[in-house]
Amino acid sequence: LTVSGDSIARQRPWRLSKPSADQIIPLLRLRTARASFESYQQRQLTQPEAILLLILHYKLDCVRLLQRQRLSPAHLFRPATMYQQQYGPATYYSIDVECVATGTDHNSRAVGQIALVDQYEQVILDILVKPDKPVASYLTALTGLTKESVDSRGVSLDAAIAQLKSCLPNTAILVGQNILQDVQWLGLKEGTDFQSCMDLAGLYRIWNPRYNSFSVFSQDHLAKVLLGWDLENMQHNAAFDAMKSIKLFNLHQQLQQNGQQWQQAQQALLDAPPTLSFARQNPTYEGVCMGNRKSCTC
Repeated sequence: LTVSGDSIARQRPWRLSKPSADQIIPLLRLRTARASFESYQQRQLTQPEAILLLILHYKLDCVRLLQRQRLSPAHLFRPATMYQQQYGPATYYSIDVECVATGTDHNSRAVGQIALVDQYEQVILDILVKPDKPVASYLTALTGLTKESVDSRGVSLDAAIAQLKSCLPNTAILVGQNILQDVQWLGLKEGTDFQSCMDLAGLYRIWNPRYNSFSVFSQDHLAKVLLGWDLENMQHNAAFDAMKSIKLFNLHQQLQQNGQQWQQAQQALLDAPPTLSFARQNPTYEGVCMGNRKSCTC
């Protein structure tokens, strides 16, 4: 990999044999590289030096992954078909739907993007949908969608659902945060289009002795506390949220095998300050009610 993005890099290019460009892409997507890169710039590092540090962090992440899962390096970046050949077809899938606003009340929504990610954390489908109603707001800060992207790449909802069904085996177990809402948006039928659902809100539900009741956490709170993601510097979209869900599900599966680690994770979730939802921080966005119960304007 040759880094030559600015004048400094052109004067002294850096040549690195590993990792490859294909390996850096998931680093940039999943490791809050934007925030890291900015912090490196604040330390007055050159662009090549900053990228080298990101790569070093990336390699450390790979080592930790190998230690946890006892995998060889060849397993880190192989296509989904190679995972299936070794581990068998995926059983668990995460579906996420992003919606645009077709009116100013919080119930006026239409599907704008659909993403499907399997248990091996492979993005199987990521498709934009062009609503058949006028759009009041693309809710870009929440969805990552824009008029330009939807108009240029969007397909009809029927076509998108047909593609989704062609990728989703009817034996699939769907996982996600409030997954039933996504299922309803897409008109999927349990027992026909998929086998069953598992909701992350229920899987991570924890008894809270302070309030003598169960505490339920948002997807963002789970990702921030358990995955260490800096969500303030990450833009939401369906593929990102579906990946977030499957990572949290896989982590939950691992934690269930170690009682002490599960207890530590539960305590960390309870101790961390709550992560405010987008609707809590933005009761209205571009004149559209976001449906927060305490500040609903409908």
